[in-house]
Amino acid sequence: MHADILAALSTGTWRFLLPGRKDLGKQLLWDEALHSAFPHLRRPVHELERAVGGVYRLRNMVAHLEPLINSSIAAQLANMRTVIGAIDQDLLSWFASVEKIGAT
Repeated sequence: MHADILAALSTGTWRFLLPGRKDLGKQLLWDEALHSAFPHLRRPVHELERAVGGVYRLRNMVAHLEPLINSSIAAQLANMRTVIGAIDQDLLSWFASVEKIGAT
């Protein structure tokens, strides 16, 4: 049941649940439960938080039909890889095999 709840959370929700550098409540939530959703995280959690924030901003730009010409798509692609790789390495391999942005 808990895995279903974690899987159903949106990127926007994760953005607010991941611990910041000074939020002890979020840090406790991370330490007690949320770290399990990212079993392959090999970086400090604040880097995951930054990556999720970048993916969230890109998602909002796309959803609101904002121009992407001046945004750093390569950086956001790296953020996506960071988040996906922290969740599942097989999923990261699949993502790398199907994504077309990095190939151009």
